[in-house]
Amino acid sequence: MPACPKCKLVNRAGSRFCKRCGAILPPHLQPGDVLKGGEFRVLRRLGKGGMGSVCLATQMLAGTQRNVVIKHLIPYWDINDPHGETKAQKRFEQEAATLVNL
Repeated sequence: MPACPKCKLVNRAGSRFCKRCGAILPPHLQPGDVLKGGEFRVLRRLGKGGMGSVCLATQMLAGTQRNVVIKHLIPYWDINDPHGETKAQKRFEQEAATLVNL
């Protein structure tokens, strides 16, 4: 059940907005979720931080299988900032580029 990041109300599973304050609820990847047309299958959550959640997943590609880590951006920005989502996406992409270079 998703807890609201602003008012902490526990909302019904599948809710996109908080019933009490209307805030956007973060999407959560769950074990068994399939992404990108079946290429990725979530195995388990590894952790969650201020910017996103991290999951262990399996990638099926060209008949091979490998474990990968998926970081999923959660809506942590101020919804009153018209550029908040764009700035958050840019920070997320910069972090990914840094990790690729490591």
